[in-house]
Amino acid sequence: MYGRAGENGKRAQCQGGAKNHVIVFTRRRHEDDTQIIGDSAFGCAGQRCLAVSVAVTIGEAQKTFRDAIAEAAASLRVGNGLDEGVQMAR
Repeated sequence: MYGRAGENGKRAQCQGGAKNHVIVFTRRRHEDDTQIIGDSAFGCAGQRCLAVSVAVTIGEAQKTFRDAIAEAAASLRVGNGLDEGVQMAR
């Protein structure tokens, strides 16, 4: 794929082995994007073959989405899956 893109004068970023990409475009607000992508990436991790595993950001979305998804990840309650209130088991 990378070779074919290059032959046609196109830039390409190819990631072998990565799956379930989601593309995040530049928008004024990323709250919905962060919620949906976070639920898929963190809430379904290891449980579904279609859980998001790679977020590709376009333009200015890189910084705004990166910061928002990092904040969402930091707010998760991680611990023993049998304990009340735990959102993600260790």
